[in-house]
Amino acid sequence: MNSKPLLVAAALAAAALASACARPAVSGFAWKDGQGRELAFRQSASWEAGREGAFSAVRRLNRYTLEKPYAPGKGSCLELSVAAAPLGDAAPALGLSLYSPTERSKALAAASFPLRAAHSRLVLELPPGAIVSSLEVSLELPAPIPEAAIEAQVLGIAELPAFRGYEAGKEGAKVSSGFSYTMRGEESRLAIDRPFDGRERLALVLEYRASPNPGRIQIESLDRDGAPSSLSAIARPGQGRLLLGAEAFEEGCVSIRARLPSGIEPSAFYTAQLEARDFELADLGRVLRSRPRASGGDYDLYRWDLVPSVVVMDFADYATQDRYLKRLAFFVEKAGYRGSLQPDAVIGPLHGWNAHDYRPEDLAAFFREAAAKGFPLNREELALELLLAERGVLVGSGKGIEAGKGALISIARESPPYLRRTFLVHESTHAIFFADPEYRAFVQAEWKAMGKEERWFWKRYFQWMVYDTSSEYLMANEYQAYLLQQPLRKVEEYFTRNLPANLLVPEVLEREPELRSKVEAYMERYGSSFARRAATLDAWLARKYGLAAGRTYSVE
Repeated sequence: MNSKPLLVAAALAAAALASACARPAVSGFAWKDGQGRELAFRQSASWEAGREGAFSAVRRLNRYTLEKPYAPGKGSCLELSVAAAPLGDAAPALGLSLYSPTERSKALAAASFPLRAAHSRLVLELPPGAIVSSLEVSLELPAPIPEAAIEAQVLGIAELPAFRGYEAGKEGAKVSSGFSYTMRGEESRLAIDRPFDGRERLALVLEYRASPNPGRIQIESLDRDGAPSSLSAIARPGQGRLLLGAEAFEEGCVSIRARLPSGIEPSAFYTAQLEARDFELADLGRVLRSRPRASGGDYDLYRWDLVPSVVVMDFADYATQDRYLKRLAFFVEKAGYRGSLQPDAVIGPLHGWNAHDYRPEDLAAFFREAAAKGFPLNREELALELLLAERGVLVGSGKGIEAGKGALISIARESPPYLRRTFLVHESTHAIFFADPEYRAFVQAEWKAMGKEERWFWKRYFQWMVYDTSSEYLMANEYQAYLLQQPLRKVEEYFTRNLPANLLVPEVLEREPELRSKVEAYMERYGSSFARRAATLDAWLARKYGLAAGRTYSVE
């Protein structure tokens, strides 16, 4: 038997082992994949065990190589947790370069991060389809410092869901490649390059703390051709949070920039993939600005960030909205139909509403009545019942369906933009009426205190609108919503000109020829009261919610 091949093989194995041993395994910190499993890796330098991630003026470069290269999950990033000794204004930086097994000299991704905090989380974007083999870390020093000082310590490496931007936290500031933060005078300027990558539920999140009367936040996005698009948001005093889905920006957005005036201190500015329930939270201005998210879907779903128990459905068109809500409209509000379940053969030819609002008590009554009588609800109504139960507007009990919290409101994309805005303001004031007992009591007291003569026009108009005017609860609710659906400066014209023109049409005057003179006499006596009453409601909402007549949203 020839033993020479065996000796050669043994020699090669020994050489490989010696080579591996020349690169000591790392024990001072962990490298974890997307499932939290620790990966085996070694260092290129020969830094002592337990201190393989300790960088200083004389220990400025190390490369960490995985024993087995791997492919990170789709939509993920690499995050380094780093501790740094405070150096005042002379902050060092940490350079990161990521390599694949086939390209050991050309980095897959690279970035440099200033170390301004005692603890930082540095996020390096991972290219799609990347195979990760090693990570090179280098300490970049701005000026000579004592050689013995340890300036940075790598505490861990982990694969996490994709994150772009900045976020302050208990574990230190988290900052990604492609993010910048500068001050221009007293104005904070933040920017994120390549903010979105086509995944679902991607959103821009801005969190801040603002002083009283902080002013507006300006946000600008750039498309691939460099064309800008802008929006603004009225900042709320105290802790504030603004969430804008990718659909609120132009398609192909390559950069987002924010300008915050003095008095607004940012604590987070990032884009990330959010959990479905978090993604639903939205300023109503986002609802108005957003493109449809689901092509061919019936609706886009939101929850009002100001009152998170309020569900907002933005339907594709009126016909789709009718399939979900028309029968409810007749059951809850329509004169001659309240409390009854009507088949499509009866209500099909009749008009429902172009926008809707419902309190939990009425929603529960509708579904209880259908269950008790075995009334055949359609597919959309059954889906709505499940949705409302999942969001807590309805709850199950031993007695069946019961009222939960919040409200349901809706608009449709078939409405032109000016009407979508008016409808959403109108319906959102209904939502506050339903969800806030203090506001509800205030409005009901205002309505009740109004004299019978002054209430005449209100009830006459609502009767023409086919509301059930026998319900004082419904009348008070509609009273406040109609007053608040436009800015205060437009209230008097709307009520003294627009509404009478709607009411005094030939078919009505043919039945009631005396109505014109009655309306004219009423407006002569009470025409100035509309703006005064609207201002009273406006002041209440401004004090508690920072809202105004004609504007129940902050994003414009």
